[in-house]
Amino acid sequence: MKKIIIIAMFFSFSFSYICPIHNFESNSFSQKATTSSVIQNHNQKIRNSLQNLIKKEKELQKRLKKKLELSKKLEVLYKNILLEKKKQVFILDKIQKQSAYEILKEK
Repeated sequence: MKKIIIIAMFFSFSFSYICPIHNFESNSFSQKATTSSVIQNHNQKIRNSLQNLIKKEKELQKRLKKKLELSKKLEVLYKNILLEKKKQVFILDKIQKQSAYEILKEK
């Protein structure tokens, strides 16, 4: 754990050394203002992207809900079709037995 903290501190120091715009200990007011505006713009972009992600997630949840409802309806229809098919098979079987009985009766 200590190694991770030391590595993170090293990278943050290296980054602030390489990119002076992120150096918060600057004495010039204009550089501080620029840094502040850069941070504010970056934060605003992050907020906007998060809001867009939340909107997309809500849309996807609505789509998923609709698809689940449709799949349930399809399942019910499929079960009804199978039930009707069983009824038809039963009726055809009954008709065949009845006609076979009538043929045997005639002979």
